Amino acid sequence: MNLEDWVEKAENKTDAEFRKAINIVLKAIATNEKLSHSMAFKGGLLLGIKYENLRYTTDLDFSTPDTRPGDIENFKEHLDLILSLAESDLAYGLKCKWQKFPKSPK
Repeated sequence: MNLEDWVEKAENKTDAEFRKAINIVLKAIATNEKLSHSMAFKGGLLLGIKYENLRYTTDLDFSTPDTRPGDIENFKEHLDLILSLAESDLAYGLKCKWQKFPKSPK
């Protein structure tokens, strides 16, 4: 999958901004040694990207075996740092922030 090509195929400005943000998040995780080995991207958005479907969900779904209580704050801080690095590298002019981290199953 070439995410830069996926971003370029956006049909409008709103979709392009969304795709750029997704690219930032995925690049941040993929280029981080720890997270790239402990997180699996899954769900409707992955399928939409992989099969170039124009209909896809707008949330990022990941699975990880790292579910120790109390680690979520460290994870959030680390994610903010690696997002900043990916934002600089891709130079889209976007700032990504996490919104929520639901744990499922509870």
